[in-house]
Amino acid sequence: MDADSGLNSQVIYEIVSGNEDSAFHLDGTTGVLTVSAGDGALLRRGGGGGRRHRLVVMARDCGTPSLRTVADLVIAVNDSTVVVPAPRLLDAEVSG
Repeated sequence: MDADSGLNSQVIYEIVSGNEDSAFHLDGTTGVLTVSAGDGALLRRGGGGGRRHRLVVMARDCGTPSLRTVADLVIAVNDSTVVVPAPRLLDAEVSG
């Protein structure tokens, strides 16, 4: 959540890379990351302790100029329910 008000307080989340097989879903409004329906078995393949996945996620506000930050997430999937905290707008950069 962004501490600003108005459009500056509205944050949009998106997966930038690492989700080529669309196995994960990131809610663009809440930032909640989940396993896409039916993909739990695919994600767990890889033996023993589950499989690791790397996603790059961006969070940006709707202000002008827009602030954004990118988080590199490493996710270990052991069952079909995965929830990762949303990245915060820390060390944000200003974009055009």
